[in-house]
Amino acid sequence: MPESHVTVRNLSSSASAANVLVNVGFSSFGVGMPVTALSSKYVSLGPSAGAELLYPLTQAMLAGEQLVSVFVDIIHSADAELDNNHGEQSIIHGLTSEVGRTIDFSFPVRNAASFPQVMSFVTYANTVSFTVTPTSHSFAPLEQIIVQGKIKVAPGLHASPDWIYQSATMAALGNGGALLGGITYVVHIDD
Repeated sequence: MPESHVTVRNLSSSASAANVLVNVGFSSFGVGMPVTALSSKYVSLGPSAGAELLYPLTQAMLAGEQLVSVFVDIIHSADAELDNNHGEQSIIHGLTSEVGRTIDFSFPVRNAASFPQVMSFVTYANTVSFTVTPTSHSFAPLEQIIVQGKIKVAPGLHASPDWIYQSATMAALGNGGALLGGITYVVHIDD
């Protein structure tokens, strides 16, 4: 797609949000990879209002690696709830007719911090099984490793007549269980 679509919502039913800054950035696909700023826009939202913002991608991005992670940060000086102003999306997908019913893939995980920390890799899935190796790693500052993922689609799960979409997510948890990032694999079951 030639642009990134970002939907921003004012969750307050009584207060307007004027001059909200929405920053969008990209990184190579994975967890903790360095983020490059793409663009920033200001938007004003009435109570309970939302807006879809379009961020055109650069020619270098369109010609480069198509598997990326997207980051959105929302900044508003009068925001009373700051814990919902950051979003990330790191999604990969595959058709079972092309990748099979056992999917092996890998992705980088990097400690973006300047201090050592242990990360645990927790998987969540619905009707597919999802495992990662390793399940945790003691990182040095800025260390990067490759994590191996394996997804298995249940033998009895078949699309008929429409595709079935199942997702498998891995969350990287740091000290005290803090969420540091994650990836999601969307399996399109079409056989």
